[in-house]
Amino acid sequence: MFNVNRVRNCTGLYLCSCGTKVTRHEATTDELPDLRPDTPPEEQLRQQRRRVRLRQHCRQRKIDELRATMHKLHLVQHPDVTFGQKVNLAYDRLNAVCFDSRLSPASEMLHWVHAEQVNYDGCTFGVHGVVVGIVLSADVTSLSDMFGVLLHEMVHADIEVRQVPVGSLSHGRHFKDGVKHAVAKVMQHLNDFEQIAGTELSLDAHRIAKATFRRE
Repeated sequence: MFNVNRVRNCTGLYLCSCGTKVTRHEATTDELPDLRPDTPPEEQLRQQRRRVRLRQHCRQRKIDELRATMHKLHLVQHPDVTFGQKVNLAYDRLNAVCFDSRLSPASEMLHWVHAEQVNYDGCTFGVHGVVVGIVLSADVTSLSDMFGVLLHEMVHADIEVRQVPVGSLSHGRHFKDGVKHAVAKVMQHLNDFEQIAGTELSLDAHRIAKATFRRE
């Protein structure tokens, strides 16, 4: 058995101004002996397997910690059932059209929270290539505005799932390119999305890509 408490972590946590938690964790194995060229093959294999187990455990622990952090936000059901259903439909359609269905379905991914709990309209929780959820403000009452928030957060989620190395630039070139690509795809199916939303949609890639931050 290996002692998981001996794993040390170099942790980077950035909170982008839309609320998304962009995390980068790298498990280290400093306390394990280095693999020397003259290490017997059996010992090399044993140590390599141990390193894999250590990193897997660290990864799962960080995912569980982030999921617990998300649920501390006092998640709620959306008070307007029809509004929530439309957002779910928009998410699933966006996932198929813009992100090749890489993201989990809306029923597993989308969560709601009231404004008094947060000071942003959307937040994506992801680590180690896993997105545990997208939290949206139930106090955004415009479907057109929510569509922009949703698309913004889904680009964050897709970047995490694809593990694009963005470093601390959570709204950098990779993110902006992702938004432009998604908006272009939406424009090709605009009638479908406007039918889902039940309203006209005004899409501006620059505006959607902006790191908006709602303050009291």
